[in-house]
Amino acid sequence: MLSRLEAANRYIRENKHRVTNRPHYHFAAEIGWINDPNGFIHYNGEYHLFYQYNPYSTVWRDIHWGHAATKDFIRWDYKPVALANDRWYDANGCFSGSAVEKDGMLYLMYTGHVTGEDGRVIQRQCLAVSEDGIHFEKHPANPVIGERELPDRYMPCDFRDPKVWREADGHYYCVLAVRNEQRRGEIVMFRSEDLVHWRFHSSVYRTEEAQNLLLECPDFFHLDGKDVLIFSVMPCDPEYADQVENHVAYAVGRLDFGTGRFEPEARGVLDRGPSFYAPQTTAGPGGERLLIGWMQSWRQGGLPDGFEFNGMMTIPRRLRVEGAKLLQQPFLPNGEYFAPVHSGEAELAPGRAPVLLTSGSGRILLELDRAEAEELKGNVLEFRLQEKDGRAIRVEVDAAAGQIAVRNDYEDGEPGRLDVSTDGGLALELFVDLYSLELFVNGGEQVFSLTSYAPKGFVSKVSAARPVRLRRLESFAFRPPGRDTSRPS
Repeated sequence: MLSRLEAANRYIRENKHRVTNRPHYHFAAEIGWINDPNGFIHYNGEYHLFYQYNPYSTVWRDIHWGHAATKDFIRWDYKPVALANDRWYDANGCFSGSAVEKDGMLYLMYTGHVTGEDGRVIQRQCLAVSEDGIHFEKHPANPVIGERELPDRYMPCDFRDPKVWREADGHYYCVLAVRNEQRRGEIVMFRSEDLVHWRFHSSVYRTEEAQNLLLECPDFFHLDGKDVLIFSVMPCDPEYADQVENHVAYAVGRLDFGTGRFEPEARGVLDRGPSFYAPQTTAGPGGERLLIGWMQSWRQGGLPDGFEFNGMMTIPRRLRVEGAKLLQQPFLPNGEYFAPVHSGEAELAPGRAPVLLTSGSGRILLELDRAEAEELKGNVLEFRLQEKDGRAIRVEVDAAAGQIAVRNDYEDGEPGRLDVSTDGGLALELFVDLYSLELFVNGGEQVFSLTSYAPKGFVSKVSAARPVRLRRLESFAFRPPGRDTSRPS
């Protein structure tokens, strides 16, 4: 009889050919459902990405850990499924976690999810270890953090998503999401000398009872002389769903390892779009801090016919701290995979809309200096992406109002809006793929992510309400290795 791990890998081998419509350069699974990125790490010369995974269906359930590796975030090598829910402590799911290298071996730390016959949920933290970075053995000491290690004032039904790292003092730390006795969100920290024996260290960050928040998927790191804490926010109970919208927040400040408290200097929202959640970061080989998030709308309806996969990841984003603000910039190779389509000036007027892309996926860049942004006031630029039969995904830039609106004509819903400053000019970078848009504003001061599986066109254009000359407008069609994307595929 096959083990659950063997059964998952055999199912993928025998059925992955059914998926023929994955996005061009956003990561998606070979087949099935994915959500949170897990275990994101640079190990043995490659970036490894693990992810919450149900290979058997396009809906969430029966959660495994999928696994892929890459050197450039375009070409991915799918690895065997890393973890299956096959132990008493993870019988109902191997939930989110992270990875760390120790003595040349790769350790995964994840949440084992169990729902008892009485409906009671318990979540515990577990380890798996690999010598080759591909095949993992669950640690005999599992679970390494459970009810005994968790203080009584916390609820083990919501105790998950360990992000583990090795600090300069030689100790290992992990931050975890937990629900406290007021049923509100809190981030706690544990400490270990060997990854196996853990002790509760402190409460790092908590929400107020009146905020009605639950926190998930915490991430902590040092960057540019600051400490950064990232976490995903959701309603603490279904009754607050109309008051709290799922989103990802960050805090920049200082973590005092003596007291174990995080003291924020500033807070912000990481992505203003409806399709971004549960990101995770890692350090690159040059010390850069990279982030990948899960792209999925909480309002997503059913998939169109013929879809055998559901969910994808953002492109990698390089993070930096400027002042107390966390900035995000795209981190993808450009020239090798993106072929120039338009470069330089563009004359726009009503009825005159230069074509920027004809292949359904690519990159568009607009840069205005301060004087050009001032000239644009009283005018409106409109990028019409993936246009078909008069419908498109529209990015409308209104410099006078200091606002960018994103509208999706292919699906119902309210437009997304970004308040932007044009005092120092305006820079927009749009990454368009078959089912997604990522918009970066002013060097990553703001980001907007959108997913849409509705059938769409391939042509992307830009127009203006009144005549205007854009001095720097560039577009690049994505060119998959070995494929010509100059025409619709």
